[in-house]
Amino acid sequence: MTRVGRSVVQIGMVGLLITAGVGCTTGKSTGSKRTTTTATTTSAPTPSTVTDAAFDQQATTAELMIRNAGTDPCAVIKAFPLSSSMPTPVNPAQVERGVKVIVALFNAIAASAPPEAAADAPLLKKAAEDLLAEGEANKWQPKWLLSTPKSITGPEVTKAFSDYQSTVMKSCMAQTPTTAKP
Repeated sequence: MTRVGRSVVQIGMVGLLITAGVGCTTGKSTGSKRTTTTATTTSAPTPSTVTDAAFDQQATTAELMIRNAGTDPCAVIKAFPLSSSMPTPVNPAQVERGVKVIVALFNAIAASAPPEAAADAPLLKKAAEDLLAEGEANKWQPKWLLSTPKSITGPEVTKAFSDYQSTVMKSCMAQTPTTAKP
């Protein structure tokens, strides 16, 4: 299954931003000839059955973790897994709530960007604003979200997100104390 924004999804949007298409290629060797078969489905993934209340509770927990991270990039990175474990939204209310989690994450990244990644902060902040506008223009429909929002999947945004992750991970790993074994 393809995930939105390549490394963007790895960082914080796995559950929220998945595409509907699945491709599979297999190859068979028959002597000197090679045949390739490609199968692609165009059906949407099976939606979650999470209630609005349960979805809202998970979104609130993710937003609190993001908010509590403040401008500490290592704490912001720790909020990524929780943000990515959100269920796939099935109605406009859930889509809007889930997008607000993504926006909070993008804004936290922009606010916590270390000097090596600071140049990307305005781009990520703009992507968050554009995502909100795109969601509103599409009336928060699940189909829009599952079709990969353009505002956060461009190469510049993906690169900025990836650069932030790389920079922060190196910095956070360097700060992790090691314990000597006796």
